[in-house]
Amino acid sequence: MVFWDIVVAVLLGIFLFVLFNIVSMGLLVTLITVGILFGVFGLGHYLWWGRPLKSRMSTQSPPVQPAEPADTFVVELTDEERAEPIQLLEQSSAAGMSRSAALRRDLLSKLRMFGA
Repeated sequence: MVFWDIVVAVLLGIFLFVLFNIVSMGLLVTLITVGILFGVFGLGHYLWWGRPLKSRMSTQSPPVQPAEPADTFVVELTDEERAEPIQLLEQSSAAGMSRSAALRRDLLSKLRMFGA
């Protein structure tokens, strides 16, 4: 059964190829020839340049180091956006004199400084 399916598909393919070749006045054969030549040209370039370059690059590349997080970053805020964190920091720094409260006060002074 599978054999006859393949035979019918091949015969139909040949019939359609001949029909389209007649309708296009030989253009189909030219397009197929150009496509095959383009593929051979691409394969030749890959074999000539691609494989040696690929093997050379894989042996020379150093291992990739993960990026370290930045120490500082810039946040652009409007006056309305800046007022909310200032208010929260004022409330939280009034609670105590611990190290984190000192850090909050320092951050609060920096936020106020940018609004000057």
